[in-house]
Amino acid sequence: MKLILILASVLLPVCLLAQQEVNFSATIAGQTISLYETVDIRFKIEGTEYQDFQIPDFPGFEIVSGPYQSSQFQFINGKSSRMASYSYTLRAIEVGTFKIKPATITVNGETLETQTLEVEVIKDGKIAPPKLKQEQMESPFIKPSRKNKKNKIIYTI
Repeated sequence: MKLILILASVLLPVCLLAQQEVNFSATIAGQTISLYETVDIRFKIEGTEYQDFQIPDFPGFEIVSGPYQSSQFQFINGKSSRMASYSYTLRAIEVGTFKIKPATITVNGETLETQTLEVEVIKDGKIAPPKLKQEQMESPFIKPSRKNKKNKIIYTI
């Protein structure tokens, strides 16, 4: 009898974990945004362990920051739950309506995908374009000193 109770106490949580519903979704913070505005996109995985998370391309956008990864596991009153999320901040760099294709993960050999997201980028002129990347990377410690014969800039530290 004790053996049956021990087996039940070990196997029951494992069976409950295996029966959890899997949810894989994508959300974006705005459906219509301005040119050069930033927007957050989040991919959320609930209910299972996963492998091989793949983000889609972001046509009309550039990745400003991310991925920011978060994970959570809870075991309360005999029920377990797990959740993981990946977040990115994107900047709109083109005007138009863009479809962000699904992200994918692999769960027990099966590929799951999120829904396709659609974002409209409008030009309203309220947000200035970002500085060029070269301007952002200037350093007070590294200065261009001269050009050589091949028109390459030589940097002095």
